[in-house]
Amino acid sequence: MSNDSIRIILRREYTDHRYILYFENNETLSVDEETYLKNNWYEFEELTEEQFGKIQFDSQCYDAYRKSLCYLTYGKKTKNRIITYLRKKGYDLKVSKQVGELLESRGRIDDDLFIATLINKNMKNGITRDKLIAKLIYHGINMETAIKEVDKVIKTNEDTY
Repeated sequence: MSNDSIRIILRREYTDHRYILYFENNETLSVDEETYLKNNWYEFEELTEEQFGKIQFDSQCYDAYRKSLCYLTYGKKTKNRIITYLRKKGYDLKVSKQVGELLESRGRIDDDLFIATLINKNMKNGITRDKLIAKLIYHGINMETAIKEVDKVIKTNEDTY
């Protein structure tokens, strides 16, 4: 198919809050209800390659966002941890990064708050510097940031004595 090819929609089915679009070339596309209605896809009888790609991407982002919200019910996560989780669930990198950005913009994840909370909580429990850094790295914080943030807190605590 070329970039300007048209996909003719033969029929639509609605099931479990999803629309299934059937095309004349025996392709199907499953789209979540919100994406389908928000973009007025019901008005179209045919889709260009660009429209098909957009509806597919938007629907994948919606599904990944919902999956991420469920994952967040188990505790706070970093943006990198969310992206890694989505990649392991089969979402491509572009979708995973888009969802990470969306969660961050909506205040669902906050790496700076996550770092501060984890450091302060673990410092009260007497965790060593190296273990703190390792915990931050495990949760998706890059090594340079982990070292800088842990050392900043340790220096601040030493200055208060």
